[in-house]
Amino acid sequence: MKVLNYLAAAALLLAVSTVSFSIGRTSTQSTKDYQVACLLGDICKFAIDNGNTEFEELYEDYLGNIDCDPRVLVTREEVEQYTWIYK
Repeated sequence: MKVLNYLAAAALLLAVSTVSFSIGRTSTQSTKDYQVACLLGDICKFAIDNGNTEFEELYEDYLGNIDCDPRVLVTREEVEQYTWIYK
């Protein structure tokens, strides 16, 4: 009986760990997706508000120093590979 209790406790621990890992991973990816969408939205809003016709230059200015901002969790590659509707 003691062995069954240990096995049940180990199985429960494994199940809880698996669920926790899965929820944490989904949460991190959602945060990154949200941040990329906000960055791209900010670029578009700034371009529209200022009548900026050089969108590529503005895009490069925003993403050129993305690694220097400690609040940004995403990399330039993640921004460039981001797709929302086709996921």
